[in-house]
Amino acid sequence: MSMSSASSMKSASPPDLAEDGWDVSPRLRRRIMTDTPPMREPGAPGRPLPTSRGVLTPAEIEMLLRPDLSDMEDLPEEAPPAPQPKPVAEFAPPDAAPSGAGREEAARRISARLSRAMREHCGIAAAFTVQRISPVSLAQGVSAREEPGQAIVCCAGAEGDVAAMLVIGAGLAQIMIETACGGPVPNSQPRELSPIDLALLEGLARPLAPVIGAGMNFSGIETDPLFAASIAAPGAAYEITLSVRAGGADWPARLLVTQSLLPDTAVGEEAAPKADRSARSLTVLMTARVARVEMPLSKLTSLRPGATLLLGVPADQPVELLSGGLDGEVAAEAQIGRKGNRMAVRISRRGPALRALNPAFAG
Repeated sequence: MSMSSASSMKSASPPDLAEDGWDVSPRLRRRIMTDTPPMREPGAPGRPLPTSRGVLTPAEIEMLLRPDLSDMEDLPEEAPPAPQPKPVAEFAPPDAAPSGAGREEAARRISARLSRAMREHCGIAAAFTVQRISPVSLAQGVSAREEPGQAIVCCAGAEGDVAAMLVIGAGLAQIMIETACGGPVPNSQPRELSPIDLALLEGLARPLAPVIGAGMNFSGIETDPLFAASIAAPGAAYEITLSVRAGGADWPARLLVTQSLLPDTAVGEEAAPKADRSARSLTVLMTARVARVEMPLSKLTSLRPGATLLLGVPADQPVELLSGGLDGEVAAEAQIGRKGNRMAVRISRRGPALRALNPAFAG
């Protein structure tokens, strides 16, 4: 190789790189640029739309946007569909309680209280169950059936009228007498009740009166249905036929109560009227207790008209005025005397019941 050719090779420089750094041959570059589709710029917002005949006029644009339909035939207007009524279920008021439902509920409450009272106060596991309820007057119900050995427990209300009667059959009465005596009674067949039997039954039946109704107090035990009918309160009443399970057998019993003690409306079904808080419209039962005496049963059975019974208290012993019955709270103490032809008491000291009502009068 000559020196001239070597110098010419050293002077030859490589081809310049493209501005974008893509180094290709000119031939390949022309080929790539030919195959690439031409780039178009985005149309300007105000540029007219190209058409075959040029630019659209404003009228043509308006027709395209809002076409004129005046040359079309009028179509019949369709009536709006009528609203379809929605099916609504008819209001059905709740079924009224059957007649006598409240009365049956009240009777079951009384029978449950009687069962509990017989267990707690008499020591007898007697289960009272309501069989049926019949409308009848007290006099008619108590005198309808007479059974030897039966006991009629009379209960008086706040006004003193006999408003309830519990007719205990001979079998149940015999069980109560055996319980009071502490064992079986010889010849325990149903028989006429003696005064001793009545005294024993009175001690067992006394706690049953308050559970029959509010304000009820024990009045006595009778054996003659006609006499019991004569002291019964008049008016509408009901007879509750009971079945008493005691001593391994079922015994019949009847409870006669006035209509006020056995309402037809169930408890909570009808709101009770608000009580009048005015002191003038309130009435309170007061009981004057002179003394409480305990005596042997033999002495009690030997009492005759004209006999003198010592009460065991001084002659000037104050009388206690009780709020309610014999188990009420002491309202006042008083001296017993007379005013005209009537017995009266003169208040000497106020008791706890009155002091609680009006603390201003402490005396």
